Amino acid sequence: MFHNPRKIVAKLAEGLEISGAVDRLDTMAEEYRLRFGAIEKPREDVWWFEGGGAGSPAARKALRGVVRAGQTVFDVGANVGGFSRLASRLVGPRGMVCAFEVSPRILPILSGNLMRQNAWNTTVYAAAVHERSMMEVDVFHSRFLNDRIVESAYEKPAGTSKAMTMSIDDFVAETGFTPDIIKIDVEDAEWLVVKGAVETIRAHAPTIILDNSSTNSEYWKLLTANGYRALNALTYATIETPADMASNLTCSHILFLPEARATQRTFPTPCRFKDVASIPSIGFRLLENTWGLARPLRLEPGRYVVDAAIEADRHDDNMLIQVDVGGRTAVRYEGASAVLASDIRYWVFDVPVAADVAIRFEFLQGDPRAGFSIDRIRVRQVEGFENLAMSYLIAP
Repeated sequence: MFHNPRKIVAKLAEGLEISGAVDRLDTMAEEYRLRFGAIEKPREDVWWFEGGGAGSPAARKALRGVVRAGQTVFDVGANVGGFSRLASRLVGPRGMVCAFEVSPRILPILSGNLMRQNAWNTTVYAAAVHERSMMEVDVFHSRFLNDRIVESAYEKPAGTSKAMTMSIDDFVAETGFTPDIIKIDVEDAEWLVVKGAVETIRAHAPTIILDNSSTNSEYWKLLTANGYRALNALTYATIETPADMASNLTCSHILFLPEARATQRTFPTPCRFKDVASIPSIGFRLLENTWGLARPLRLEPGRYVVDAAIEADRHDDNMLIQVDVGGRTAVRYEGASAVLASDIRYWVFDVPVAADVAIRFEFLQGDPRAGFSIDRIRVRQVEGFENLAMSYLIAP
């Protein structure tokens, strides 16, 4: 499962222990919720924590729209494996996933998750992906599952360790593996990764799914100069300038699409949208502690973006936002109502087959009438995603 290309990383990760991984993840998930007020709730049949770096909803949805069977995916900043596992299922037996992770604390959890999910077409590389290879760097440990090589300005590290660096360009040159898709989510080190992948980008034009960070103007300039179009990976709105990439959860990931691969995409760019529903506050009913749609929406197969214009001013309550598609949960966020109203305004979900869709705001703690109001819920369909059923059969 663990492999490092010769001459780039000198030593394999050794002695990895996966015992107790589930308990540690449960604890980290609860700490994350208490600190940040909002996490995407994990599905019951997925045993890893799907918050933060475990593979954001925007990144996973972006992957579904661009990946093809038989392709090669580089997951830079694999964390505990949520994105790698999905990529493994989607590329299939003829495809390959290279999962890069630097943290010695996270590596055993990543390995255990991938082994448990039978992701045999995925190889884990224990290295700090950087602009240059064979440098020793510090790894700053976080209280949460987001260790980093760029020290946080907001959190004192809980500890440090050492790691060797490796650039994407050197990795490709040594192994001969050429990526069709690169996902990069490395806690403010994204620009270092991109600078170390310039030759690969110019030679192979991979699709790039990039975590939004403070260095977004630099990689936006570099990638657009090399024939890429930038989209908000959550709303699919075109990003014309770096100023369009507000550093918040409404633009958590950026999808860079190379024009050289335009014929491989199933959806048009710039994306076209079709208004499906605009639901005012009177379209919701309060039943006990839950505001829910008075009548479910009937939606045809496709990908949908919700713009939830809600207002809330409470930080001492606990609200659940949930979208059910055909009785199955498609969107689920939990946290203080004020946090969700300000940071989780846009949601994206898929409808594999025609189904009834329910939207609800449930107050697990606090008064649903106190400081909370619904202005309007707007639902738009992203054109070009009408044939999603097959991908869901491959990777539910």
